[in-house]
Amino acid sequence: MFVEATQGSDEWVANRLAQQLEARNKGEAWDSPNYIDEKTKIATRSRGMRLPDAVQRRGRPGLELLGDYFRGEPPLPWCADGWREGVLPYLRMARLNVAELPVSSVVDCMMPMAWGTAVEDDADGDREADRVAAENDLRLVVADVAQSMLTYGDGYAILGPRMDGSIPRITAEDATSCITRDDPVTGVAQFGFKAIKDEWTGDDAWYLYGQGWVRKAVRDSAGGRRWLGEREPVPGHGAWCAVHRVSNRYGVGEFERHLDSIDRITDGIFGRIVIAKYQAYRQRGMKGLPDTVVDRATGREVEADYSEAFMADPGALWRIPEGVDVWESTPIDLGPIRMATMDDIKLFCAVTHSPIYYMFPDEQQAAAGAENQSQSHDTRVIERRARLTGFQARLFAHTFEAMGDQRRADVGRFRVEWGPVRRYSLTEMAQALPSFTAGGMPWAERMVRVCQYRPADLPRLRSLLDEDQFRADAAAVAVPASGGGNAAG
Repeated sequence: MFVEATQGSDEWVANRLAQQLEARNKGEAWDSPNYIDEKTKIATRSRGMRLPDAVQRRGRPGLELLGDYFRGEPPLPWCADGWREGVLPYLRMARLNVAELPVSSVVDCMMPMAWGTAVEDDADGDREADRVAAENDLRLVVADVAQSMLTYGDGYAILGPRMDGSIPRITAEDATSCITRDDPVTGVAQFGFKAIKDEWTGDDAWYLYGQGWVRKAVRDSAGGRRWLGEREPVPGHGAWCAVHRVSNRYGVGEFERHLDSIDRITDGIFGRIVIAKYQAYRQRGMKGLPDTVVDRATGREVEADYSEAFMADPGALWRIPEGVDVWESTPIDLGPIRMATMDDIKLFCAVTHSPIYYMFPDEQQAAAGAENQSQSHDTRVIERRARLTGFQARLFAHTFEAMGDQRRADVGRFRVEWGPVRRYSLTEMAQALPSFTAGGMPWAERMVRVCQYRPADLPRLRSLLDEDQFRADAAAVAVPASGGGNAAG
């Protein structure tokens, strides 16, 4: 932090954004029975309180916690002293990464195919926009921003300096290291902040972005912060802040409001694993065993000790007296427990509008139910695409202004050509194509909408179509006229 920071100064803004970023990553206002530190446990026990009574959830979970859930590594439940070494390995086996499902099912559909601008807006988009995208691997950048938006609630991209003096560099940023201050009236980013730590040297730096400028700060010898020079203007950025943000619906991640459901699924799987382990050590009993036996050494009757006579070992051989009955406890049916866990997963898919076939490919659903679920998922994809369309419009407008191309920097006439939400099979395409052809749909639309080709593939397809037509015409000319007999015959 900057030690001296006057309100409104760059130092004050950087401190505020750094504090907000740290609080958002840690989730300081979030308490969970599955995420309790040792300090809280000690304080709870010292007050004579039970652990659940001391915990109340409020606020939002931290981005670090959401990242753990997305990677399939949610925090393990609290274990009593002395149980951790034996229980934690089974708890780890019980974790199922269902948090990735509502994110990946949408990211899979977030691949833009072409971009149209005010200058060029035909089927295959603007070639200059495609050149900008190719230089920056923008299709992958958009997918990374979408994943961050769907996981953490916000996605970020930064427009950096120009590459080879013409096209600016566009990068997707991690939401755990980036944050913006937006104008409360217009919603336009006033300041952007990014924290970077070099894994090789251990040095960390702050970058503060304003409208048309950037400033870098590093640690000083006293542990505080100092600027490396004054504000550095960014040519061509004008009134744009280099950090662009896109927010998810309600400003939260796709699974953020369903962490309890994920914990319940984990608990169900853990219960099944524990019961299955205990099934190997079911209770056994013997009816009719004598209470006393004859000691071979002394010849006297002594109290019988069967503690080591019936070892539960696969290779053990029991010698049982005649007339003794063996009793064994009835095993617990794991079917209902397994089905309950499947029901929890299905409910999770329902409340997150995620396709259930991602988790259960062989699940048999009624046609109407499957169609309704697909429509719900498709609607969610379309809504998230609309958010990323506006985000890309601002990003391209900023890029073209930095390149000095004002005609293409028209946000209102920007268009994104997305890929299909659903992939059709060859059978579905073959059945649908004649109907659309008979209905008068243009050839280019049939290729894109029905056959699901990219608009950029249309010139190649036209060339192949012309070649096929040329071959067909040439073959028709080469065939001799029929019906002519031999004049000499």
